[in-house]
Amino acid sequence: MDQYAQRITRDYPVRRKAQEKENMRTYLMGQLRALGYDAKLNDCGKAVNVIAGDPERASILYAAHYDTPLREPLPAILCPTRPVTYLLYQALTPVLALVLCFAVSLGATFALSLPNLTLPLFLVLLIGALAYLKYGPSEKNNVNANTSGVAALLRTAEQLTPRYRNDVCFLFLDGGSDNMRGAKGFRKRSVQIGSPPVPFRSLHRTYTQRGHCEAHCPPLRSWRCWLPDRTRSRRCPECRSHWEQTPPPACTSHGLHR
Repeated sequence: MDQYAQRITRDYPVRRKAQEKENMRTYLMGQLRALGYDAKLNDCGKAVNVIAGDPERASILYAAHYDTPLREPLPAILCPTRPVTYLLYQALTPVLALVLCFAVSLGATFALSLPNLTLPLFLVLLIGALAYLKYGPSEKNNVNANTSGVAALLRTAEQLTPRYRNDVCFLFLDGGSDNMRGAKGFRKRSVQIGSPPVPFRSLHRTYTQRGHCEAHCPPLRSWRCWLPDRTRSRRCPECRSHWEQTPPPACTSHGLHR
């Protein structure tokens, strides 16, 4: 296992509460400054990001969220090419919670011959279920959400030669497991200070492209250029042509890294 991943897994296994996140930010700031980067905090109100590099000058943004998620009742899935499927799956947990709370309250009150308590018991169980979804235990099996992403960015920052460091900015985002608050806050800030709008969805990915796609795609859809070929060709013919002419591994003129 990578040394950064080992250290994070050992010393910062969960990063969900305020103190846990603060400890992780301290670690990130120390590591990045030891590597020679100008690391700073980006306070977005409800989220605090760590930025290494100058996002104003950088042509490439590498992003990964450093927080870890709640232990969810159902396995987490990502469907970037099927947003409807993803939304339906996300709605499955609260729907199951409603059904389970109702079934338990109905069964318990009928077993006790207290039908008048069905609604109060249902409400109590529902509040408990919602509290669990918000304040439940942290997920300890979080290597893929997102210890691996943080370790990958740190390793990239370490191996990047000084020649290219001014062209790259590393974003360690907060709130990736909480409605992507850090990505939203960074994007809002970049617009306020007059920077080119960063495609919101691209910040939720481990890498992003600023260049060709922003020149041809609508600002909030340039993230689609990263999707599989059939989706890319359907959404953005200009980007399909560009990718066919310049395959990703050889593309350096547009700041493309995969």
